[in-house]
Amino acid sequence: MRQERWDGLQNGNLLSAAEAAGFSIFVTGDRNLEHQKNYGDRKLGFIVLGAVSNRLEDVLPLIGRALEAIERVRAG
Repeated sequence: MRQERWDGLQNGNLLSAAEAAGFSIFVTGDRNLEHQKNYGDRKLGFIVLGAVSNRLEDVLPLIGRALEAIERVRAG
């Protein structure tokens, strides 16, 4: 996010910036996203990692499953 200068963006502004930049999948560790109801109109597909934290050692074991999910994820 720093390289895109998005580190200050949050929520809908971050998602809009990702869409405008041409991204098609948004990978996040934010489990609260699973409970949101208003993302169906987004051009992005979402992958929510089920990691305990965003520390590398917690996320690394999930990378294989995330890569598999990329093949199946659809917008919204």
